[in-house]
Amino acid sequence: MEKLSIQKSREIIGGKGMTGALLNGFGSITKSIGELFSNSIGTIATTVFTAISLNKVDKLDAKIGNSTFKADNSISNKAAIEAENNIPNVVNLF
Repeated sequence: MEKLSIQKSREIIGGKGMTGALLNGFGSITKSIGELFSNSIGTIATTVFTAISLNKVDKLDAKIGNSTFKADNSISNKAAIEAENNIPNVVNLF
């Protein structure tokens, strides 16, 4: 075995392989991009679903992924039904 001199012990020889930190960084970036697409698709799907179903029901609670939407149309729907069923009084002039 050869004894190292002070000069040789100060030389730094770097490796040429990928480190675990670099691979972990790539994994984190890939995971973030996947979550971005997933949340975007969930938000669009929730918006479309609620737009289609909003006037068909009295109360709506939609949750897809991280997106949540709640609506309560029971009072306005009740007023619309009462307005439709309200028969006007006929005035008899004779």
